[in-house]
Amino acid sequence: MGDKGRAFGVALFAGCVLSLGGLSPLRSLEQGLAPLLQPLEGLVSHWLPAHDAEPLAVLREPAEQAFAAWQRDVRGPVRAASPGRDALLVPVVGRDRERRELQLAVPPGSVEPDAAVCHRGVLIGLVTAVSPDGVLATVSLLGQPQARPVAAEWCVQPEARPVSFLVTGNARGAEGTMSVEAPSSSVRPPANQLAWTRDVSALGDDLPPHLLLGRLAAPAEQPGGGLARASGADLALLPLLDAYAIDLVTVEGEPGAMRGCRHAGARVFTTCRAGRTLRLDAGSGAGLRRGDWVVQDGLFVGVISVISPWSALVDTETLPATLLVMSPAGEVVGCGVLPPSWPAGWQPGRGDLVAAGRLGVGGLVIGTVEGLDDDDGIEIARLPPDLTRPVMAVGP
Repeated sequence: MGDKGRAFGVALFAGCVLSLGGLSPLRSLEQGLAPLLQPLEGLVSHWLPAHDAEPLAVLREPAEQAFAAWQRDVRGPVRAASPGRDALLVPVVGRDRERRELQLAVPPGSVEPDAAVCHRGVLIGLVTAVSPDGVLATVSLLGQPQARPVAAEWCVQPEARPVSFLVTGNARGAEGTMSVEAPSSSVRPPANQLAWTRDVSALGDDLPPHLLLGRLAAPAEQPGGGLARASGADLALLPLLDAYAIDLVTVEGEPGAMRGCRHAGARVFTTCRAGRTLRLDAGSGAGLRRGDWVVQDGLFVGVISVISPWSALVDTETLPATLLVMSPAGEVVGCGVLPPSWPAGWQPGRGDLVAAGRLGVGGLVIGTVEGLDDDDGIEIARLPPDLTRPVMAVGP
């Protein structure tokens, strides 16, 4: 090897060492020079410690069970589709808070405008537009000012006469709040009264009945102990879910329709690891996209945060919007990391499985609950990937 060759080899090796130290300018430059790091991969891989595959092998089946249970939960306890249609499980791929809209990746040509979009028996919106190729559906959330009216009702007891009304958008209220219009009675609803969709198929509206809509908020008690009479002007409907924190919903569509999962293989550069970041030897030229999940043998590794035509960076600390926490008894709870997203009266236990799931991939192990923190919520003991084995980037 000549002097120039040796100098290049020394410089390349020094660059790898500085990269492992997390030098930001060098790591940015690596996006363009990543292919040059390949010659050192064989050398560095011999220095890696042996990978323990047993923890993942033990948790893979429970993670699959957790995701299967979560899919049943998302489908909800009531039928979420009109006759002749089916409730299709689809991922949320876009969120627009300003317009109060979601975007769904749907099977081609299977979904039509005005289709109901639900999560765990709760109607969260209706499809207002479908892309020309039929694979992307735009959903207007309930409470959006332009959303169409929805026939609804509430009832204190099964034998009582229900109070019917219309749910409309609310331009003046808090985000997600829905207006109550044309109630059939001025009877004041009790605190936290639930409301659901009403069967008006006789009037030509095929929206499924009995889907939950929200909780009625009545006027506050007046001075002197008087109670104001409820009317459409002073009643509001509060949402049951944060629609922007949901990543899996059902949409009314053609029975049996399915959409495949986009995926592409890659390998991890063992010479380019720093902190929470991994680098892949493939990028947009191989079909990878920013936001794709990176998985390996049933393990959730991270999310692609930066991409170039021939390389990608994976953020291993970014977590899915919905974590599936499974207790040793098999109870599965879908939640976020922070306590406000947890069900009332529940908290995870140390050692509980933390998993995630994606359609077309199945259940994925993230790790186990290591502890709880007042500010950061669930502390997760993450399972590390095997850096000597390929990974797969998956997207909707």
